[in-house]
Amino acid sequence: MHRQVEPQHIPVKVYRSEDRLVIAAPMAGLQAEDIVVEVTTDAV
Repeated sequence: MHRQVEPQHIPVKVYRSEDRLVIAAPMAGLQAEDIVVEVTTDAV
């Protein structure tokens, strides 16, 4: 069964080191399997 998903804008903090990019975002009440992350080259 496919659920309708509404895009949401969530404030994030971005940390970068020489070999990693870490993005931290508050997502209270969600489990890891509830979260989908997409990385694109699209400019907004």
